[in-house]
Amino acid sequence: MTVTPESVAPDSGRYSADITVVVKSCRGNAVEGITIESDGSETRGTVTAGKTDGSGIAHLTYTLDVSRGRTAGEDSFQVVVVGRGQRKAYAPVTIGIEGIMLDATVAKPRISPREATDITVSLYSVDTNGARSPLAGRTLLLEKAMLSSDARVIPMGETDSRGQPVTDANGQVHLKFIAGGEERMEKLRILHQDVGRGYLDAIEAFVVIEVKKDEYRVTIAWDERGTGTYHYTQTGAVDEQVESTYSFGFDSRTTWDKYSGQEATTASLRYAEQGTSDYTGLMATESEYRPTVFGTEFLRWTTQGQGALKSAPSINLVVDERLGTLFVALNPVPVPVTTTGSSDISCDITFAGISGTTHYEVADDWNRAISALGSRPAPITFGDLSRYPLTDYFRDPNVTGLLEKTGSETYARRWHYEDRVDYSWRPFGDFFDITVEVNGEFARDATIRAVKL
Repeated sequence: MTVTPESVAPDSGRYSADITVVVKSCRGNAVEGITIESDGSETRGTVTAGKTDGSGIAHLTYTLDVSRGRTAGEDSFQVVVVGRGQRKAYAPVTIGIEGIMLDATVAKPRISPREATDITVSLYSVDTNGARSPLAGRTLLLEKAMLSSDARVIPMGETDSRGQPVTDANGQVHLKFIAGGEERMEKLRILHQDVGRGYLDAIEAFVVIEVKKDEYRVTIAWDERGTGTYHYTQTGAVDEQVESTYSFGFDSRTTWDKYSGQEATTASLRYAEQGTSDYTGLMATESEYRPTVFGTEFLRWTTQGQGALKSAPSINLVVDERLGTLFVALNPVPVPVTTTGSSDISCDITFAGISGTTHYEVADDWNRAISALGSRPAPITFGDLSRYPLTDYFRDPNVTGLLEKTGSETYARRWHYEDRVDYSWRPFGDFFDITVEVNGEFARDATIRAVKL
C-alpha cells in the first residue's frame, strides 16, 4: 500500500491524496472485484472506497475537509478488505497534513483617537515537522464591518484589482490603521480564502485595537517665600542697607494624553515683593557748585502680580515619559502665564546743607507673559526693583521633575526645602575699606501629582 502524496494541505489544489492498495490471495494471485474502504476512524477528512481491478489494485481517495481544521498534524485510520467467508483484513494508513496559519500583530494595541499604528499580517504553511514556509503572492481579504465608520485601514504594499493586499516574498502584508474619533474597541477581520469552500472555510485572523485616551492629570502646587538683606559700607563714604521679602505661588493642572502627547494646561500664578533701601553717603546733585555732597535716600517699593492660564494646548511640553515614569518640566514650566500687576515706589532724599526733603512716587501697571518656576527661588522678576536679588545665592539640588510611582496609576514628588546664606567679604581686600554683607533665607514647599484618569 502506498500514499501519494504523503501529505495534504488546505491550500488550493492540495486537498487530496491517492491511496493505492494491492490485494492478493494467500497464493499470491491478484484478486479482482474486492471493495476496499475506510474503517471510518479518520478525523480530518473523508475516504472514498475503491474496487480492485484485474491486477488486484484499488485506488482510494482521501480528501481533506478544511472545515475540520487548518493546523498541521496527521490523520490515521485503517482500510478494510473483506475476503472470503466475510473475513476482514486491515491495513493502517497515516496521512500527513500540512497546516496554513495566518497571524496578525499590531504595533500598538492601544492608541488614542486619530492616532495611527502598524499591523503586520503573516501567511505561512507548516509542514508535519513544524517547519514554516511563507506563502507569497496570496490575496487576503480585509473585512471592515466591525470597524467604526471613520476608522481607516491602508495596505502599505501590493494590492489586487479590488484593493485587497497581496502577501510579499516573506508571506507578509503590512497595514496602516488610523483610528477614528470615537473611544471604542476596533476589530479587524483578515481572511485567506484560497482554501476549501472559499469564504466558508477561510483561514482568519483578528486584530483588536483599543481606541482610548490614555490621560493623566498632573497638578503642581508650588509655594515659596524669602527674606534678605544687603549691607554695603565704605568707611567715610557710603553706608547702604537693603531689606526685602517676597512670596510666590504657582498652581497648575495639566491634562496629558500619553499616546498622542496632547496637553491642556490651566494655571494660576501670584507674586508679591516689598522692600526698603536706606542709603547714607556721597550723592550727586544738580548744582554745578556742589556736584557731590553727603545725603540720605530712603526708598520703599512694593510689587504684586497675578496671572492665569486656561486650557493652553501643547504636545509633550509639560509632561513626558522617561525611565519608566513621568517627567514634569520645572526649569521652568514651559507654558507662559499671562500676568498683570502693579509696582509702586516712594522715595525721600535729603542733601546735607540743603533744607527740605525731596519726595517723589512712581506707579507702574504692567502685563506680560511669565514662564514660572526654575531651579532657584524667585525665578521671575517683575522689573528691576529687586536691586540686589538673592537668587544667585540659593541652590536647591532637590528640584527635579522626575516623579516617583506611588501606585499602579499614580505618581508624585513632594519636597520641602530651606536654605540660608550669611556672607561677608571685602571685594578690594586692604586697598579700600569696603565691606559687603549678604544675609537671606527662603523656604519652598512643592507637590507634584499625576493621576491616570
